[in-house]
Amino acid sequence: MKISGASLLCSLAWVINACGSAASYDYALPPPGFEEPPLLARIPGILAGEASHADPSRLRVDLVWFPVSHTEGKVQTSQNVTLQQLGWGHFEVHISKEPPTNAIEGAQMMRYAQAEVVLYEDVNDNKVLDVLDPGKPAPDRVLGRAHGMRVWWLGEGSPAPDNQRGYSPVQEGWSFTYGPIVAEPDIRDCEPNREDGTWKPTCRGRSIKVPAQDVSSQSNGFTLTQSQDPRLQSYACRGFWGTSPDKSDEWDDTTPGWNSPEVREKICNPETCDENVRGDKLDVPVKGRNVRIECSADQSTYFWKDCEPDPDLCGTIFCHYGRGTRNPEQVKPSDWPDCSK
Repeated sequence: MKISGASLLCSLAWVINACGSAASYDYALPPPGFEEPPLLARIPGILAGEASHADPSRLRVDLVWFPVSHTEGKVQTSQNVTLQQLGWGHFEVHISKEPPTNAIEGAQMMRYAQAEVVLYEDVNDNKVLDVLDPGKPAPDRVLGRAHGMRVWWLGEGSPAPDNQRGYSPVQEGWSFTYGPIVAEPDIRDCEPNREDGTWKPTCRGRSIKVPAQDVSSQSNGFTLTQSQDPRLQSYACRGFWGTSPDKSDEWDDTTPGWNSPEVREKICNPETCDENVRGDKLDVPVKGRNVRIECSADQSTYFWKDCEPDPDLCGTIFCHYGRGTRNPEQVKPSDWPDCSK
């Protein structure tokens, strides 16, 4: 069942006010002498997606901060924010706290942090998304996220150049970027490079189709989409990697910091999946895996991918992107994959 952004927003706010008036998630009256913390940043958004049958009084939004570079011991951290209703499906996320100390990292003269925006049902009503160790039952239900969106905080250093928008902060302090969104490459973009005689494919894995945008000043901001996808629950599991730098749910199996030979051997042949050990062997799927292979019209180039979740990282999905090329004027190698499958 689909639900409009306006209907969802009304369901969030009805407990304290009629739809169309201002509301936030801070339902309890403040104690005497309480001073509202200063507003550090705000970003507009639109609610959309599917009905979740959640308790509307316990629907909340959190920032989930992820490590800039993944290494052992680095995990995500949640941070509560408020959601201010603007009426008819529109809202603003209000941020009143700096990122958690353990979310801030330094890299090349920079101190910065990155987060994703998630929607959840605060089942135990403690006003924060509880992130627990793998195997422990999560008390909260993660119901949605702002797909493709990054929240950035830059405390020290230079903002990203135009060609790095979406991968780094775009201004000092707080910034918000949408994208880049990636798509599978068109096999026609993977033709061999015949100019230098190497016959290597010109494409490299996936192609960025939509450039990153700074959405801080855009009128509609971002879209917070509610979903029934059970994989969203991984955001409440300590050790999940979130989405990749390309805003995909899938991480490349060559990503620095990932070390799981058991999972990787399921999706790539150890003797062929690394270019430095491949030699004359073709990079083909592991025997017994159900993998779709795409080929160019003259069957001079093929492309495939195989993915597997890592249970030790809360189901973070890793993929191997296989490809190969040959000179169509020569005899097809005996181990050339069957492109008809």
